[in-house]
Amino acid sequence: MSSVLKVIEVTADHAFGHAGEVLVYVWRGQTTLAGIARLRAHVSAGSSRERFMLGAVEAGAALPSPEVRVALAALIKDGMAGRAVASALVFEGSGLRDNLVRAVVMTLRLVARQRYPHKIFSTVGAALAWLTAAAAEAGAGTFPADQAGAALAELRALEPR
Repeated sequence: MSSVLKVIEVTADHAFGHAGEVLVYVWRGQTTLAGIARLRAHVSAGSSRERFMLGAVEAGAALPSPEVRVALAALIKDGMAGRAVASALVFEGSGLRDNLVRAVVMTLRLVARQRYPHKIFSTVGAALAWLTAAAAEAGAGTFPADQAGAALAELRALEPR
């Protein structure tokens, strides 16, 4: 494991970690209330200092249940306890199920009305480029694109514990 990625939790359904000021996360299978609660607990902790979010939804991820959608919308709206500068989410896959999941997440983003810019991408490279520009536009310093991309790749490669 690199010295940059700090793992929060890895399960069959999700993986969460952070690299400096970047929260990295992956939704793999079923998005669960327990996973959302774990992520919320981390971002609400006084020691958490992330200002950027970089996530991925893997191809074949399940459609979130209605109760999970409500919890996701609340987490999105809170935006890391008000610290969020920008958020990017990468969707993989192009099948019917993947497109349904993508549509649900896009709807959640509209409903949540977060106070920070968020965009959805089909590649990690495009997401990193946008986060770099968003950080500069917000006057938030230099976004660590190489570090964030490496952390996300490393997180995705981890097996559930």
